[in-house]
Amino acid sequence: MLQAFNEFKPDVLVTELFPFGRKHFRFELLPLLERARGQQPRRTLVVSSVRDILVARKDQEEYEQRVCSLVNSFYDLVLVHGDEKFLKLDESFSRVTDLRCPVAYTGYVAQQNQPDAGKSYGFPVADQRRPAIVVSNGSGQYLTGQMLLESMLRAAHLLQGQIPHEFHVFAGP
Repeated sequence: MLQAFNEFKPDVLVTELFPFGRKHFRFELLPLLERARGQQPRRTLVVSSVRDILVARKDQEEYEQRVCSLVNSFYDLVLVHGDEKFLKLDESFSRVTDLRCPVAYTGYVAQQNQPDAGKSYGFPVADQRRPAIVVSNGSGQYLTGQMLLESMLRAAHLLQGQIPHEFHVFAGP
């Protein structure tokens, strides 16, 4: 990675979830971050890309201290993929205010309304006149996600009578 970094000389280096997660890649990412930080004369902008809900940890206080230390040492920006009006990062990471770089919300990814969107991937195209309700529990490995899916499946028939809709459920792998 260091060789590729040296050859490419990127303007921006984005780490996906690190240092909020992916701790097992630390041995590889720390030297890269140090290289990006120490570049002269022009320094690479370092950005962390993170989802809006982080997994709770047994050692939450130690974890948050470690993340703050790494962000404050190496990062110029944290991009949170979510909407702060819906859910703020500090609901699953209490020390957001201890981060010395800006934290910016990107919003959620949404596909443009195109009549043929999805057809090329073999998916049925949603009826554009009816709202779409999407429920996902990410990896599918946590009980709270399972409870969310079960609750939504039980509520689906109640909603259908009140608000006709397309209903899509993603249970993870």
